[in-house]
Amino acid sequence: AESDVWVDLGGTREGPPDPSSHGRCLIRLLRQPKPTGPMEVVVMVRSARGLLAADKGGTSDPFCEVSIGRKKRKTKVVPKSLDPTWEESFTMALEAGECTFTCDVFDHDVIGNSDFLGRALVDTRTLMMGRAREDWLPLGVRKTGDEAQGSLLLKVLKREKGKPQ
Repeated sequence: AESDVWVDLGGTREGPPDPSSHGRCLIRLLRQPKPTGPMEVVVMVRSARGLLAADKGGTSDPFCEVSIGRKKRKTKVVPKSLDPTWEESFTMALEAGECTFTCDVFDHDVIGNSDFLGRALVDTRTLMMGRAREDWLPLGVRKTGDEAQGSLLLKVLKREKGKPQ
């Protein structure tokens, strides 16, 4: 269900327009239906841009790891790119109390550990049920001393488990 509300800008009064206000704004309120069963998120990791160069040749071999609780999914590695395209989708269950998931971007190394390139966090409480949202998210650090740059393009859908989009 939707409803529209007019709000005076710069004022807090209800009722007729306040002559001292700076205009009016129409706000559409959307009521989100309450879920009746278990929830899941569909995360499409689309691409990244402006990543750090972690390899000697001035590029990286990036992949993205999506984590919710103890569940993890990884994209394929895109060789020698600072602007990779993955277009990979993962469906992951949301357990009770799980409301945030992380997307960590790494540079794949054949020998040794992969190098951290950046992290994006998504709070599923900000997602409308059954409505996909696509955004460029800035990549940040995990801990002090990490370096990160660039952004990650995600398309995310929250829905009741097993329901179509």
